[in-house]
Amino acid sequence: MMNPGLTLYLVEAVDWTKTGDPLLDIGNFCRDALASERRILQKGVNLANERTRYQLCCRRIQDAVLRMKTGVEKRTRLDGAYFEILRMLMAEKPFETLNSRVTACFFPPEQVSDHLEAFRGIVQEKFQDVECIRQRMEFFSRAAETGCGVVEITEFVSDPSKRLPAGGFGWIQPVSANPCTRFEDDNLTAHQRIELTELLKNQIKEALDNNTGINFSNYPHSVITEALNAFVYRNAPEKPERSLRVLYLDGTEGEPFPLYCLDRPQKEHSSGTGQDVCDNLPGCAPQENILKAALISMRHLAMDDQVDFAWFRNRKVSAPQPFADTDAYCTHQTMEVFSDLSTGELHLHLYQTGLVTAVLGFYRGLVNTLKSRRDKGERSAIRVTPFYYSGRDASYSKGNIWE
Repeated sequence: MMNPGLTLYLVEAVDWTKTGDPLLDIGNFCRDALASERRILQKGVNLANERTRYQLCCRRIQDAVLRMKTGVEKRTRLDGAYFEILRMLMAEKPFETLNSRVTACFFPPEQVSDHLEAFRGIVQEKFQDVECIRQRMEFFSRAAETGCGVVEITEFVSDPSKRLPAGGFGWIQPVSANPCTRFEDDNLTAHQRIELTELLKNQIKEALDNNTGINFSNYPHSVITEALNAFVYRNAPEKPERSLRVLYLDGTEGEPFPLYCLDRPQKEHSSGTGQDVCDNLPGCAPQENILKAALISMRHLAMDDQVDFAWFRNRKVSAPQPFADTDAYCTHQTMEVFSDLSTGELHLHLYQTGLVTAVLGFYRGLVNTLKSRRDKGERSAIRVTPFYYSGRDASYSKGNIWE
């Protein structure tokens, strides 16, 4: 029988900040996970996606710790009894347990002392003398004394003499096998999309200030598109061009995304606030001189006979390979397609249904094309309007124009 235990790792303070190695850089994922915790506990916005995003961040932190060759010390393994006590704590003191982050798997150095004090208060009298609880408190005391953080990882060992408790360990939730494809349908309300977009925009600003990257695997494709749109255009003529590091959950890093490299056209177009909703495919109303494309073939079959073509073929972008390779393919393919469609004015309606690597590749290819034309003094005649599919009401909402 495979029985679970919880292994505790001491992680030195320096490893909770930038490392320069995307495989070991847990700082960004830690901040993302803590932000998800706050949204789950305080606002309850889009809980299913938020919990998935949180689990993925936690897994990334744990993977990084297992990869570290220095600065990590494996100290203690708590046996399966700890999980049973955790179950009882959740049943008897749910608010105190969640508020103290006992159910979390990572504790940055600055949180260790406060967590230890809260944990002692929760387990006092009833559980404080149980061996696994005593071991955990001693471990966190050592972490606090040495200024280290703690990461907990559930591990399984073979023990035929033991059985799982009745009902198993129900709090252990499965994680999506392909983290970059779970946002096929954008189920966000207009308010939720705006809220998440502002969060990502703030993280992009911080990443640019600190020369760190963004794990785009943690965000829905519509939020990524809207947030990047806000940074592509210069807000002043003297604004220098910048680039943003693109990180993926599998540890690979895509080509940097170019920012502040385009001048926003003077002509005003209607912007996507989430309120322009199309009840029928492929658009809100018949319009001339518009090319309509699905981002990826075979993702939303109902629209296949109502668009002109699919920008990417599903078998090309879904092939098993590093996420950064898919991103690079989509960037190159996008630039090639725009080159083939370069005659005359092009207004593209792009209907998105997910796949973060394809979204980033498409918009990077679009920006590279627009930038190349303007560097050569050519007047751009390309305009792209994204539409985001919502599984909530089988409709499309209109995003901000890229041109």
